[in-house]
Amino acid sequence: MSSAPAGVDVFARPPDWLRNALDGNKVAESLRALPEVRQVGLLSCRAADLRLSRTGWSVWYDVTVSGAATGAGTGTVTGDRVATLTGLIDPAHLRAATSGLCPGNREAPPFGYPGWSATLPHLGVEVRTAAHDDALPALALLAEPGRARVLLEQALDSQACPGIQISACEPRTVRHSRGARVTLVVRLAYAPDADPGWPRAVVAKVYHGNGGARAFTAMRALWETDLSCGRVVRIAEPLAFIPEHRVLVQRLVPGERTLTGLLVAATPDGHGPSVDRLVQALRRIADGLVALHSCGVRHGEERTPAELFHRLGVTLGRLARAVPSVAGAADQLVAPLAQRACDAPGEPPLPAHGAFRPAQVLVDDSGVAFVDFDGFCMAEPALDIGRFRARLREVGLAAPGGGRPPLSPARRAAVDELAEVFLARYEEQHPVSRDRVALWEDLELTTALVHTWPRGQLGRIPALLSLLGRPA
Repeated sequence: MSSAPAGVDVFARPPDWLRNALDGNKVAESLRALPEVRQVGLLSCRAADLRLSRTGWSVWYDVTVSGAATGAGTGTVTGDRVATLTGLIDPAHLRAATSGLCPGNREAPPFGYPGWSATLPHLGVEVRTAAHDDALPALALLAEPGRARVLLEQALDSQACPGIQISACEPRTVRHSRGARVTLVVRLAYAPDADPGWPRAVVAKVYHGNGGARAFTAMRALWETDLSCGRVVRIAEPLAFIPEHRVLVQRLVPGERTLTGLLVAATPDGHGPSVDRLVQALRRIADGLVALHSCGVRHGEERTPAELFHRLGVTLGRLARAVPSVAGAADQLVAPLAQRACDAPGEPPLPAHGAFRPAQVLVDDSGVAFVDFDGFCMAEPALDIGRFRARLREVGLAAPGGGRPPLSPARRAAVDELAEVFLARYEEQHPVSRDRVALWEDLELTTALVHTWPRGQLGRIPALLSLLGRPA
């Protein structure tokens, strides 16, 4: 792999105020100093999400508390419960903080209920009870079984399954990107004499913007090709799109686990049955990617490295406002990658997944499946290949156990061999520029490293630095 720009070094040392705000134990310690929290007993705290936007740093905590709570309109609640808090991290506030904690509002409802708020000056964090995700109003409809049944039955009856009658449904949230998208798996039940073709489970995705409509159109186009037969790779059948709620409904794709799960289960030395299964899966995945790239669909805008260079610059600009040491990293990071893009011109665009990583691949004994076509676009094949190999290397290097990656020569050699198995299998069926694959791979790793701070993914830093040729 090519040497990465020197600007990656600055990301090896996240600022203390960011580490502290993401440290569940330190947040819990500050919360326990508040009288209203002592009344209920705080058991644990976990930083669940972090986002850097134009307006600053937003953080979400899942806090488990025990005991009884009473308050206006709340009645008495006993037993353990999880409260979700949201907060703003303000480095300037942190630098100006004085000793002691600002108490919560004693007139407000009890801790964890709507209206509660407090300031944790030692951490530079202002927290309050998180409201429902107002950016995704349809989440409330789909999370409640009765209303979800009505919504799904109406949508499926009018679009993919005429006459469908759902007797019951069981929704379960599997992923929630606050303010952007939420994914639910919904199990469906019918009368005994129901049509056997009706889906037994669907995936319902709620979007904030227009991504759902674009994804549904792309999935419909893909489903009209030979990919729908599932001979080489399985994809999800798009069933319905509900524009007024921005909800996409698709049939659940079968799969035992994601490729990420197989990577984590593989032995550290790169030998044994788990690795043999992984190699077989990677060859099937390469076959599936060739089939996707060759399907002939023309949909979406063309994606180029220049677009990612721009996004990277925007993120670095936002980071620099809070961390001045990042200010010089933009030119160091982007310029060398942009030069490489010029030195090795891109190849003709083909239908591309756009966000192809091990987590988007389901694997079982019968084959592989690709999911999450939200990023579907036209792009050179190297985009999907490079992104996949970058994440494959990262997960393989960091697994198992998390934390600092085991950097033994055997582990590193095994990870490199897996990445080569995938690329070589692809090349057997479709030519691709290895220089462009390397470019997209380094661009993916560099972007992932930059995003570790604004997304609160500090645990990824050691593996990413290692893959970019830097000491952790």
